Amino acid sequence: MTVHLRLKPQDTNDEHPLVMASHSISVRANEPDSNPANNHLLQSARLAASGPAAAVDGVDLTAAWKTLSQTSEGSGDDLQAVIEGEYEVKHIGTVKTGLTRLRFFLSGDRFYDPDFAKLIQATGVPELQPGATMKIVLKARLHKGDDAIGLFVLAIVNATSTVVETNRKNNIIPSVAIQ
Repeated sequence: MTVHLRLKPQDTNDEHPLVMASHSISVRANEPDSNPANNHLLQSARLAASGPAAAVDGVDLTAAWKTLSQTSEGSGDDLQAVIEGEYEVKHIGTVKTGLTRLRFFLSGDRFYDPDFAKLIQATGVPELQPGATMKIVLKARLHKGDDAIGLFVLAIVNATSTVVETNRKNNIIPSVAIQ
């Protein structure tokens, strides 16, 4: 069986644009189910802007997910999972940045909580000219037995606050749930 969904946004405007889309689906069988916990799926996705972001005076770093997936070998305590993805850092400000850090965290939801988020990779980000972008590759091997299916990866640009930014509200970019 194939199901097609069509999303038609309503009541959006320039001040309150639609930036996230979510959908959920549940299935149920007539027969007994030995694992009913896997019968529900919730996915959310950040929607791409319809045009380029307006330049911000000063330094303003943000980013976007391009790809994200998990590959696994083995099972149970012998499971070896690797999270791989491609991420693009963007400088939408008008002034060259300094050196900074990008950190990737594994989280149970789309919100950063330092008590629960687990650091899986950190990397340096070089100076960026206004309008510049930089591709970052994520490749994080999880501890044996750990699985990230259903979890989220949070990327924090300028994670160490080494660059003074005009706007830090766009520095945490959550992924969709890993499938």
